[in-house]
Amino acid sequence: MSKTTYYIEFTHIEGEAAKEKTRATLTNLENGKQEYIGKKRTYQVTSTGLIRQ
Repeated sequence: MSKTTYYIEFTHIEGEAAKEKTRATLTNLENGKQEYIGKKRTYQVTSTGLIRQ
């Protein structure tokens, strides 16, 4: 049986990307963990959450 893998991508296009390292913040509401995102970030969707690619 073939297994399908899903990915999501966050892209933040406002502002001046060359000057900004942190453009958005992704927060896990269950544990409060935060990850700071630059212009683009891709995650694999799993049964236990998101895995940064």
